[in-house]
Amino acid sequence: MKKLFILFLILTGSNLMAQEIPATLGFASLNHLALQVKDIPASVDFYKNTIGLTPVEVPDSLKAIRGWFSTGNGQMIHLLAGRTTPIVNDKNGSHFAIFVNSIAGAEKFLTARKIVFHKQVRFDGAVQIYFADPDGYLIEMNEKRSDLRLHHYYGCMRMAVKKYLHISKTPIIKDGIFFQLFRNCIKKQFFIRILHTQNRYRYI
Repeated sequence: MKKLFILFLILTGSNLMAQEIPATLGFASLNHLALQVKDIPASVDFYKNTIGLTPVEVPDSLKAIRGWFSTGNGQMIHLLAGRTTPIVNDKNGSHFAIFVNSIAGAEKFLTARKIVFHKQVRFDGAVQIYFADPDGYLIEMNEKRSDLRLHHYYGCMRMAVKKYLHISKTPIIKDGIFFQLFRNCIKKQFFIRILHTQNRYRYI
């Protein structure tokens, strides 16, 4: 009887443990991005005065080998001293991306500071800028927009007005040409987004 009771406890415990195993890891959010750097003071200055991040207090015992910055929402960038190998990043390879309030303003800022950058127009018309930090880690910049769909809508509206005025030679919109131009643009933007999700936009 005692052996049966022990066996029952073992089987019951095994079933309970199996039931408690979660289906996924349970990811909640990103905590921090850690970058190993060669020169802590230089990198701290860059992320504070060029990127514009807010420094987070580092314990006195770590100040010589660490630099912490808040990126908002409880997330951070950690700088770690000790890099000895070269960093080779590429816009089509390893990099991380940030939002800026104005991509035009950011471009002027980089130009004024004589920071080398690469500027390109994405498939959907958005302007992107890539530049490197002192160690060579590549940073992508995008302009933050409250609603990208609204951006496409107004972009198509401007395009349709421009083409209509060129075709009709009159500022009075009185036929279906304008609306056809507008609809075609919206459809094109829709299919571009579909192709992008399928990783086929490079063929456009």
